[in-house]
Amino acid sequence: MLTRMRFRIGLLIAAVALFACSNRYASAAPPLSKDVEEVFSWVPPDAALFAHLDVQSAWKSKQVDLVRKANPNGAFDQIDVLAGALGVSTDSVQTFTVFMPKLKGPGDQQAVCAAITLSKPHNPKQIVTALTTLAGLKKLPPEFASDKFKKERENVYSISEGKDGKQKTLFLFDTPNRVVILGPKGNELAKPVGGDKKGPATEALDAARSGKSLTFGLNFANMPDEIRQENVPAEVEPFKPLFHSDAILATGTFADDFVLTVNVKCPTRAKSLEAEKSMGVFRTFMQTALAAGIASIQKDESQAKLVTLARQTQDLLKSAVIVSDDAQATATLKAKADFDVTPVLVQIFGATGGAAARAQTTNNLKQLGLAMHNYADSYNSFPPAAIIGKKGKPLLSWRVAVLPFIEQAPLYQQFKLDEPWDSDHNKKIFENNPMPPVFGVIGVTKPEDKNTHMQVFRGNGALFDLVQGFKFNQVTDGTSNTVMIAMGKTAVPWTKPDDLEFDPKGNPADLLLFINDITHTAFADGSVRTVKKTTAADVWRAIVTRAGGEVASID
Repeated sequence: MLTRMRFRIGLLIAAVALFACSNRYASAAPPLSKDVEEVFSWVPPDAALFAHLDVQSAWKSKQVDLVRKANPNGAFDQIDVLAGALGVSTDSVQTFTVFMPKLKGPGDQQAVCAAITLSKPHNPKQIVTALTTLAGLKKLPPEFASDKFKKERENVYSISEGKDGKQKTLFLFDTPNRVVILGPKGNELAKPVGGDKKGPATEALDAARSGKSLTFGLNFANMPDEIRQENVPAEVEPFKPLFHSDAILATGTFADDFVLTVNVKCPTRAKSLEAEKSMGVFRTFMQTALAAGIASIQKDESQAKLVTLARQTQDLLKSAVIVSDDAQATATLKAKADFDVTPVLVQIFGATGGAAARAQTTNNLKQLGLAMHNYADSYNSFPPAAIIGKKGKPLLSWRVAVLPFIEQAPLYQQFKLDEPWDSDHNKKIFENNPMPPVFGVIGVTKPEDKNTHMQVFRGNGALFDLVQGFKFNQVTDGTSNTVMIAMGKTAVPWTKPDDLEFDPKGNPADLLLFINDITHTAFADGSVRTVKKTTAADVWRAIVTRAGGEVASID
């Protein structure tokens, strides 16, 4: 197990480096935009952390292109869905920059600044709405009221959490093509630091300005003191000189070859020699792990591409040049731009992409569950499964009814509630507006989709009925044992009053969408749990009913 883990760690490190820095077709980087340069002016010269990525360079690289075509587990579809929820396209993101002044004391990690530049203007309200939903917060935050920022920037929003309105994150939409995200203690970071003082971050900034596609810098003077403690585990001891250095700067650039350079800044020649030795030990460790990994999987024909990549990575590490001088130890790796990292990236995305999708889908269900509870607070009951007309005909879905509670009040106000979902007026609203992203199942729902899997069971004792909305005290089986929102197998137009008809003699699971043999389900207490496909039909029937008197629950 340990051997395989080390093997995968080795491949992961190689893949990250190559993935970020490879691009056969790249040309010299153009001058940085005014938006990026201004962000650079905010970075203290002694910043604990600075990172800058030319997103377009990575996005257009051959490696990303190969993985996009493979698109394991829908990983890139998920990125597109998330970007669409924010109102931007993936190819419009130009750069990403993040810095943290200090990481030494309590609360320092909350003073963080991240900036994203775009090639197209963004919609601040849509971004805030989407991020509020992602954060699982109850209400869309009000416009940030600080006079100090108001004088300089018009579009400033804060995300708050809890009844006390304690600020969690601050977003500055200070130019049409730039979004700045500040931590709770970061509202003083978005301003020029001034002065000509130089520091570890200065070299990283200069590297980014020079056209490096990837720049990453650490200043240990402003990092936690624990990093430099003398007593460390035996397996960490050989690498201690790296943490006792002054700073580390990593840069990546590319043309026909990619070059990844790591500089470990040291105060003395002796320290540089120690750092050089540590880098050599790390290379040996990685080569040994890769060799052991190859031995363990080379007989498995399905892993042939992974074995090839591991051997190529061994050669890459072997050819790495590690040297030192009076000021630093340097490791330089070079490889052809068509070094194929797809096999390991497929494994990485295959292992983690599903988890990311599950987390976001869970968050969507939590947000819908919160909307149901807020609706019940306002109207003293859950909504009925449909908005009913005067003649008793279902007109619009419960999904329309809860729009004001998912920060979609303007969209709600456009509907004519006394007309069916497909009337001339309401159908235009359906066709001309994107479906609220909270109704999506990540990895399944596409950005352009208007059909949803988010549905409720209705009728025959379920929590929802076409005509009436039930109160909490009518859920006598217990809110933690009663299904509120499920993922239907067949997607339906999100405004249409079309849901899951509960059959007391059938198996509710037959109507549900399962991914890797599990489905996500929101319960009436607001919790979201995964339910296995193998769950017995009688258990399903018991948790769908609100007052059936059954004693059944899921783990």
